Amino acid sequence: MKILKWILISLAALLALVFVVLFTSLGNSLVKPYAEKIASEKSGMNITLETFKLRLFSLDVRANINECLTASANGSYSLFGLKFDLDLAAKSNDLTKFGVNLKQESSVAGKAVGRASDFDVKLDGVFVSSPLKLDAKVVGYNPKTLNFNATKLDLKTLLALANQPLYATGSVGVDANLVDFKGDVNVKTANVVADVGLIKKQFGAELPVNFKVALVSKTALDLNAMTTVTNANVTTPLATLKATNAAFDLNTTTLNAGYTLNVPNLAKLEKLISYKLNGAFTGTGIVKFDKTLYATLNSNLFKSTLKAVLNNDKITANMAKFRIEELLYMANLKKVYTGEADLVANYNLTSKSGGADVNVRAGQLAASDVTNAIKMLLKRDVTTEIYKNGTFNVAVKQNDVSVKTDLKSNKSTIKIANGKLDLGTKKLNIPIAFTFEKTDVNATLGGSLDKMTYNIKSNYLADKAKEKATKEVNRFIEKKLNGKGGEAVNKLLDGLFK
Repeated sequence: MKILKWILISLAALLALVFVVLFTSLGNSLVKPYAEKIASEKSGMNITLETFKLRLFSLDVRANINECLTASANGSYSLFGLKFDLDLAAKSNDLTKFGVNLKQESSVAGKAVGRASDFDVKLDGVFVSSPLKLDAKVVGYNPKTLNFNATKLDLKTLLALANQPLYATGSVGVDANLVDFKGDVNVKTANVVADVGLIKKQFGAELPVNFKVALVSKTALDLNAMTTVTNANVTTPLATLKATNAAFDLNTTTLNAGYTLNVPNLAKLEKLISYKLNGAFTGTGIVKFDKTLYATLNSNLFKSTLKAVLNNDKITANMAKFRIEELLYMANLKKVYTGEADLVANYNLTSKSGGADVNVRAGQLAASDVTNAIKMLLKRDVTTEIYKNGTFNVAVKQNDVSVKTDLKSNKSTIKIANGKLDLGTKKLNIPIAFTFEKTDVNATLGGSLDKMTYNIKSNYLADKAKEKATKEVNRFIEKKLNGKGGEAVNKLLDGLFK
């Protein structure tokens, strides 16, 4: 009995000692430095316990973390039932010591209620200048639900946090609702305006002043499978982009998305692409990424359908039975030809080179300064000639474009042996050789795309003019000079018409 008595006394003494160490002011002061040391070592952060009051049924703990964040928890708990009802709070005015470039107030406060295996957490606060709400539920030690809402996250601050230049101002709203690691994440921007000066400096792209960008997206997130599926709309003064069923696999970093691109006024792209286009453009397609980029584009253009493919850095495109005059209009070129043709084109983004082959099914020259000059000189309307099965070839290397053409009709031919166009300066030099039966006309298009010049010559007309002039002069010589001096006149005419 004495042994049992001493065992009970020893156990009671041990429990009393544990109580003193854990749940009294004296004990808390003894435990505090050890708790700080263990917490700092385990977290890799500098943690100081400013308040450490652990009682049998309550606690009050306030910690300073990395000298820039204070966090506290106080309330009641049951050690044996593992229940708790705690008030939580955290606040910081400078998170740079966490490696986060944020020097503004961030704070949350709320409650955690339940037991270790099943509890609810509700927090309200401010982060990146936005009100913040978080509501989470844990069931069976596993997160069950998570609702997160931040209505007005400052975009400049977010860019700074991501170590990015401040390309835009405005705000971003995020609303996420997850159950069993699955749910929707909605994102919406407000009053986003691009810094066009910075963008021009960084990328050389010139955007219109007051360039506003609006984004609305909804993402189905599955953290179990680590996949997302997003539908989004991006609206700017120049274009709108709609992404549909954009599936991204976080495990393999692969992407598969559908899209629609609409540019209502191509002329507004002039400052951006340094070239003026006309008309509007709408295209649809898919984008895939699996180590390399693959994309398709389909568009109703020029009364035909454009089908294009981007495979890594190579672009291929084709159109059947498109209208040439509509292509010339969109490209902001003179309407020199009307007709129907087929197109096969390719371009390499890395080398900035490529080409296009056009098979002209049937077409004719449109009325222009050149055709009007030919009509005046030859007394023939060449715009009535129908050209079939002709070819038009374009080769591009950087800014240099070369052009070749071979068109034939029943009575005439049109050839461009080596036309040149500089996309940088917009200067062109395109020699056109035209024949109509026995008549020839050589026209050179020069100047620039903005102000084109014409130089027209004809050996046939020169010979005709010389022959006619020689006859008239010979008559004069016969009449006035009795036939003398004819050789000298012929030399003069040779000099005029050769």
